[in-house]
Amino acid sequence: MAQQQLQAENEARAKAQAEAQRLAAEAQRQAEEARQARIRAIETAGDDAAKNGQFQIALENYQQSLSGIARYSVEDQRVRQAIINVVHSMQTPPAAPESVTRSMVRAEMRLKEGGAGAYEDAAKEMEQAVLEAPWLANAYYNLGIVKEQAGKFDEATQDFQLCLLADPRAQNTEAIKVKIYQLEVLKEDQDKLQALQGTWKEANSDWQWSLTVNDKRIVLEQMGSSNPIRIEADVQGRGLQGIWSMPAYTPSGVFHDIWSVVYWHTCTRPNETEPLTGTISDDGNSIELKFPTQEYQETLKDWMAVVDDHDPDRCQSLALLGKTDVTVKIERVH
Repeated sequence: MAQQQLQAENEARAKAQAEAQRLAAEAQRQAEEARQARIRAIETAGDDAAKNGQFQIALENYQQSLSGIARYSVEDQRVRQAIINVVHSMQTPPAAPESVTRSMVRAEMRLKEGGAGAYEDAAKEMEQAVLEAPWLANAYYNLGIVKEQAGKFDEATQDFQLCLLADPRAQNTEAIKVKIYQLEVLKEDQDKLQALQGTWKEANSDWQWSLTVNDKRIVLEQMGSSNPIRIEADVQGRGLQGIWSMPAYTPSGVFHDIWSVVYWHTCTRPNETEPLTGTISDDGNSIELKFPTQEYQETLKDWMAVVDDHDPDRCQSLALLGKTDVTVKIERVH
């Protein structure tokens, strides 16, 4: 009876939690719909004002709606284009607030300081500038350069497109168009590289590898090994160039006889770090890796000495013979 009551209580609790989650999700959905409705109403008011030649009112409405829209979304691009068109319709373009100059100077200082996160920090400052004065071509151009350097190729493309719209007669118009076309190629390469992430299997072997991507570098780590090989390589097109490393390890084994079991160790191999090259197949489903590995000649103690002395260390000496070139092919696990 007690067990049935406990089960009923657990079911009631689970049902109440599910209902609470449903209500929370519904509330969030309604809040998002209300937010979007407010933004659409403000944007519509801007459209109406622009049609009636009330450009300052249109600009104010568009900027108000812009603050509630996710940056680089379709809506964001549409509203910024509307703002630029309205500013072009004004007899005298609006002056940029002093805070815009402050943001641009701060961004320049972040880049000069350099260090980790410099591009991200500079981009935050520049984003504030194009939020307060979203009609400035130069601000979009500078932001596009920073986004490109940060590897945000889609975002950089949008900023360069807005730059061209804001100042279609700029002297560097053709150079910006070329840069946009170049970014298309960089984005395609970036997407192909990101698609490599996941689990890979070594051909003709049970070894599996985990592949992750960091910017233009891949990291391969052997899975399930007590002394896993790690590979870090920069990617240029379909080529790889980097290093492979393996920590020091001691091969071991076990000896069984009628009376006892003896665990033993051979000679410890030192850690290795060697240069590596590789090639990614055209379809992205296989990678061929080439690297040298050290070859050793080991001399082991006699079996009976190990058993009689109960000494698990069989190593007597280890001599480096040289290096052998190895080719390893790994394939994507689908």
